[in-house]
Amino acid sequence: MIDPSHHRGGYVDFAYGTYKTNREFIRLESGDIGRTGVRAWLSFSHTDSDSWRGSGDNERQHLDFKLVKDFHNNSRIALAVAYDNQVIQNLLFPTKAQFDKLGASANYSSTYTPGSTSYYKQHLLPYNDVIVSAPSVWNIDTAGHFRIDETPYFFYGWGPVDGAVNLNLNNPVYSGTQKVFINKATSGFSQDATTGVASTAQVSQMFRPGSVTKFTWKQGHNTLSAGFWYEWMSNHSLGSVTRMDQTTGVPANMWGNSYYLNTTGGQRLYTRNTMTYSQTYMMFIGDTLKLLKDRLTLSAGFKYTYLNRDGYNYLEQGNQRKHVLYQVPTPYFSAHYNIDSHQQIYVAGSTNFHVPSDSNMYNLYNLTSGTLSTGISSQKSEYSIEEELGYRYQNHIFAADVSFFNYNFTNRQLALPVWQNDTLVSENVNAGGQTSRGVDVQIGMAPFHHFRPYVSFEYLYARMDNNLAYGTNVLNTKGKTAIGSPHYQGALGIDYDDGRIFGNLNLRYTGRQYSTFMDDESIPGYITDNITLGYRFPKLAFLKVPQLQVNLQNLTNSMYRTGIYTFTPSAKISAPTYYINPGFAALFTFSSSF
Repeated sequence: MIDPSHHRGGYVDFAYGTYKTNREFIRLESGDIGRTGVRAWLSFSHTDSDSWRGSGDNERQHLDFKLVKDFHNNSRIALAVAYDNQVIQNLLFPTKAQFDKLGASANYSSTYTPGSTSYYKQHLLPYNDVIVSAPSVWNIDTAGHFRIDETPYFFYGWGPVDGAVNLNLNNPVYSGTQKVFINKATSGFSQDATTGVASTAQVSQMFRPGSVTKFTWKQGHNTLSAGFWYEWMSNHSLGSVTRMDQTTGVPANMWGNSYYLNTTGGQRLYTRNTMTYSQTYMMFIGDTLKLLKDRLTLSAGFKYTYLNRDGYNYLEQGNQRKHVLYQVPTPYFSAHYNIDSHQQIYVAGSTNFHVPSDSNMYNLYNLTSGTLSTGISSQKSEYSIEEELGYRYQNHIFAADVSFFNYNFTNRQLALPVWQNDTLVSENVNAGGQTSRGVDVQIGMAPFHHFRPYVSFEYLYARMDNNLAYGTNVLNTKGKTAIGSPHYQGALGIDYDDGRIFGNLNLRYTGRQYSTFMDDESIPGYITDNITLGYRFPKLAFLKVPQLQVNLQNLTNSMYRTGIYTFTPSAKISAPTYYINPGFAALFTFSSSF
């Protein structure tokens, strides 16, 4: 978040555009409050729009607040709060065959047919979250040699992914490993009903308090830092099965926390009921040294992460507890040398890791068939080693950067959305080893008659390093191009700004991307195009810098697949699904500080 201004005032922003998009934003600044050293701001925004394809709309309300208390010696403490409430219309992500046949019409139905589970009002994404933090900086001595940074924080998030399921009310269903019957009388069904539609909501409720403490010591050309990060997390995941109006197809509660279906045994019907507790401890230390009259800068450091995770699956009989422990060291090093005032060479080596989702620990259950997939509590974390070598040049005419990179991954983690009771939930897949290497080139010009062109290019070679097991078979994936890894990407743009009139044009090319491990289906290369035009008016009454701006995207209204939503082992086994590029859109915005 930006710091509050020392001067009283504010900022407003109003926008309207395609798909009935409207946005209202206001920020109020207190300025310095007397001689207390305190200043603050409060902002609120509201955004609403129709879904760009299909029926439904999206609405978001957001509140931000920040307060800063300044002390002598440039010490300070702040309080930052962010609250977000949104209800998003989920979209149907089509296969290649569906997109080729239906284009943007491949979506949930705008009308309800009794018994249908593809009605748009059954597929919503409501979510609430709040983030509170209190970052502080304490300069211990007047010379600025020793400093302490402390940031305690708290996160709370809650919301479901909504779906629907068609039930045979006379047959048993599964609640975890248990076969149960639905109590029609207490679940909103008539006694003579044989089938019915219910809402399935994959609900997540997460608490994440934590704190980061960092100590920094500066002496001459040397800067030493060390610290500790701790976080405790609880994540309660529920697969709620709740009532739905059989006439209209509308869920009784889109949040999935009431109107539950009950079993004849008097229990609520769940497809998932897990609780995960995670504790993260990270220790870190780093040092930066400047030599040769500050022309050479060397940085090195080390992090050690200890993540302890305990989970409980309340739908399983017997051993409900799951446990996994990750201990990961991640060193890093970088150096850059200024050859002269225009040229610099740099080199960097680092390591990183990514742990599987906590949902991977548990079995997934289908209402009608029982176990859908088996959890793997021992799944290894992804680990990567990254190297980079580059050269920069800058003068009064242009700036350029060329860098060569090489990444090696083990236990590569890929997020795979899977269907559970007609609702998509995310699971991690271990894609084995991967090597990614290539080159990035960026060139930007200094303003010339208010114009500033720039261009960028990337070549990427991303290869899978081993064959993958699939069921009882082994897929011949070694040497295949990794999923979602285009060999070529490039961008071309030009900015204009004379102080009053401003604008930019951006063109971006993304090459072919494979969507299966076997490289037997892909997204063709495509180009995106966007334009921004605007004008800054002179001061008008209390409006300091009123500005009118228009953003235009997808000028050619091209319709194509732009990303992979679900990948598969092979198109011969199952079809991947895709994101679709939104159609032409224009957004007009008026904004000003005051």
